[in-house]
Amino acid sequence: MSAVTLRWAQLYNTWYRKIDMSGDVYFEDDFSQRIIFACPFAGPIAMIKDPGMILRVKDTTSSFIKITSSCGDVFCTIEPDYYKSIVKLGWNDNERLVVVLEDGTVFIYSVHGRKLRQFHLEGECVTEGVIDCHIWGSGLVCLTGNYQLYALMDFEEPYTIKLANPGLEVEPVCWTIIEPQLSVINTLEVLVATESGTILVITRDKVEDMVISSNGPFSRLSVSPNGKYIACFTKDKSVWIVTADFSTNLTTFNTKSEPPRQLVWCGNESVICYFERHDPEKNESDYLLFMIGANLKYISYNYNEPVYLVPECDGVRIIGKNTLEFLEKVPDVTVDIFLEDSKSHSSHLYKAAELFSQENPKADKYIRLIGQELPNAVDLCIEAAGHEFDVNIQKKLLNAASFGKAFLDFYDPEYFVSMAKDLRILNAVRSYRIGIPLTYQQYNVLHVDLLISRLTHRHHHQLAYEICKYMDRRTDDVLVHWSSMKVQYDQYLSDNEMANQIVDKLKELPGVNFAQIAATAHREGRKELAIRLLDYEPRASEQVPLLITMDQLRRALAKAMKSGDTDLVHLVLIHMLRSPDISPTELQEILHEYEDVRKLWLSLCTQEGDSALAYLIDAYDYSNRPDKIARLKIEKQYDMGDELNYKKLEESQHLYEDNQYLFESAMTGNQIALLVQQNVLEQNDGRQHLGNSLSETLYDLYYYNQGSQASKLAKKFDVPPKRLSWIKLRALADVGDWEEIEKWAKNKIPIGLVPVADVCIDKENFALAAKIIKRLRNNDDKAVLFGRIGEWESALHNVKGSSDPQSVLMELFRICKDPDVKAEMQALANTI
Repeated sequence: MSAVTLRWAQLYNTWYRKIDMSGDVYFEDDFSQRIIFACPFAGPIAMIKDPGMILRVKDTTSSFIKITSSCGDVFCTIEPDYYKSIVKLGWNDNERLVVVLEDGTVFIYSVHGRKLRQFHLEGECVTEGVIDCHIWGSGLVCLTGNYQLYALMDFEEPYTIKLANPGLEVEPVCWTIIEPQLSVINTLEVLVATESGTILVITRDKVEDMVISSNGPFSRLSVSPNGKYIACFTKDKSVWIVTADFSTNLTTFNTKSEPPRQLVWCGNESVICYFERHDPEKNESDYLLFMIGANLKYISYNYNEPVYLVPECDGVRIIGKNTLEFLEKVPDVTVDIFLEDSKSHSSHLYKAAELFSQENPKADKYIRLIGQELPNAVDLCIEAAGHEFDVNIQKKLLNAASFGKAFLDFYDPEYFVSMAKDLRILNAVRSYRIGIPLTYQQYNVLHVDLLISRLTHRHHHQLAYEICKYMDRRTDDVLVHWSSMKVQYDQYLSDNEMANQIVDKLKELPGVNFAQIAATAHREGRKELAIRLLDYEPRASEQVPLLITMDQLRRALAKAMKSGDTDLVHLVLIHMLRSPDISPTELQEILHEYEDVRKLWLSLCTQEGDSALAYLIDAYDYSNRPDKIARLKIEKQYDMGDELNYKKLEESQHLYEDNQYLFESAMTGNQIALLVQQNVLEQNDGRQHLGNSLSETLYDLYYYNQGSQASKLAKKFDVPPKRLSWIKLRALADVGDWEEIEKWAKNKIPIGLVPVADVCIDKENFALAAKIIKRLRNNDDKAVLFGRIGEWESALHNVKGSSDPQSVLMELFRICKDPDVKAEMQALANTI
């Protein structure tokens, strides 16, 4: 057996291996007294005390949340005042720690313990409290005190939705989730194991009972990384593996043990049970990993210290106080190359390269055995190199691939170069100093851009920067984050020195976001540094809002004007208008510097109403527009409604008069005179008149039988007779004073009798309308009006004396509904 296969173990027809990555790994905490929450993709680890354990007296971190790297390097400790209310911790896709409390509060922290966000779940999460929670990369599911399920699907938009009611009366035995991206129905599924022994599958819209109580109740549930299989620990101490829809039983393995501390998948091919066995006589414990595969085969691994299993997409990370291992299925390409007596072409190429390095002529024999499959063998050696952690093995496999390429007339080197780059990156991040022991498969799933982001947020800026340059990525985000952290943590440099260092680093990068760094400086109380950094920000849309936040409104207006963006100018003016620190006089001085913005300022003040009245008056005064000031004061008085003071309108009249606005002055004087009369009328009759128009006032007087007062008022204001007649007619008709209308109509009316007849018809007083129509002299009008009141005989009689009988008949035909009358009209039309 070669050194490569020394730690391999066979499970049925599949090979597994444990990769020891311990090296300098050391965790300060006793895992037996901690609850561990590990982030996938070799991410950081959060741990809190296990409330079920008796802690040592010397344990000073019992109320802390500790965050470390995968290798035990401590990032921070958080000492929250809500420690006793914690329900669950977890990690999102961006390596942010998510903390869920009993009252539905959710905190999100960076790996360095900085609180980034806080929000609250809704519904019964608040009223009933949260008793359990499952967190995944983009969301979470909560179980409330009355056993209802609530889901949050996106941490960026924390909107809580209620799932279908599971109808539980007691707390579930256990439960887990199938993440939306893994579900065959593309939605979140919650699997709940009940005391009755069945499993409920719950979505937003429905609850489905799997009716499998013969094996339940189930004390552990685990979903495979691809979401296609479920592992269940049954009441008879067996591991039952079934498809996700519970339709196909794959295997059942009796462990003859109590429920394991953890039940996790190792890839998609096997399940691991982690048991803790305690010997009370010796007061000792040992720890067993029991891997179950197909055909009831198993492999066991023993540990002398407690460990924690972190399921990954391609295996299981095993973490202990002095342990860091990765248990995975050996990739097929690796098996083909290194398995003893392998006859694969890739194995022959590897052996040929080894023999060639030893100057052994048998190398030629293996090359000839490969034949036409040499290009494929080269590819497989390159692929196998990616799956290795040992740098020496990586080099040997790449040397074998390079050796094979020498025998080919043409081979595209892109795959070889790409793999060499990927391995350089992987080897760099796997070091203890960085603490991200990614596998090649995890690296491909995670993608290099997200890896760069994780390195950046862990403050490994130098490595992130080198990877960006190495992989031809923009370095902006890394350098901006480095600059922000430098501003935040380096308090010894002066603002001038800090700005110089940052600008020297970033000035050659086009479009770099200086505003983000300036925002950090502002948060840290370094205002002058923020202002200086903003001068290098090329985008006004980033400069102006931050300057407004910093109360640098003059600078913000200058930047907005320079950009030519009216929306930004408008934004600054709004904040100037609402700022308590800027007086109207100071504003006029500012606007004097920017004459182009004055029209926009006047428009804004007009829209703002009363709150901007003083600014608007000052602006008109500066522009030498007394007419605008006078009109503004008039409008202000009328906006006051019942509090209208007509005496104050005299100020506007004098303002008009003093500046030769004679027409406006006369109109304002007339309005003041009207208000005086209205005030007198109010005192006499107790009704509301003040603020009404002249026409409205006259109407009210006629309506309330004060015709003599109306006549006096009309005479005083020279109201034209026709206009007055219309007002009187409308008022009398609305009040129903037909007797007065009939009496009035006997005299000569300026508007004539036709409008009187029209009003009578509109008010359906056809009797009075008929009397008035008979007094008309124009047969055209008489015919149409008789038709409107239904007196068709009189209407047709007047048609004969009409000046335009055809037009009159057409109008009568339009308004008539009686077919017999229409026929008579038709006959009459034929005779004309």
